[in-house]
Amino acid sequence: MSKVFSPVDGLSECAAPPVELSAKNTRACQSCGLVKTFEQFLESGCENCINIPMVDDRASVSDNTTQQYSGLISIHDQSSSWAAKWLRKRNYKPGCYALDVSGS
Repeated sequence: MSKVFSPVDGLSECAAPPVELSAKNTRACQSCGLVKTFEQFLESGCENCINIPMVDDRASVSDNTTQQYSGLISIHDQSSSWAAKWLRKRNYKPGCYALDVSGS
């Protein structure tokens, strides 16, 4: 007989941390929705919004990003992704994006 797969089998080895724990330190670009940590925005800015200078500028990162966002989508190959097309993110760099960005 074949083994019945249980969703709990091997869960401790491959489960990611809960979203609530990892998302509390992330921010979304208010212009394009790219989600990164404050430190990542500070180090490399927003790859899609090169006209907004965020590198080494804490005030600019704070002004142009927000922790108030909902939903998350990861886009790997934007040219063949129907989700990227639907969300109008085909011209953006691969990454994780907020579905809705609100507030400051």
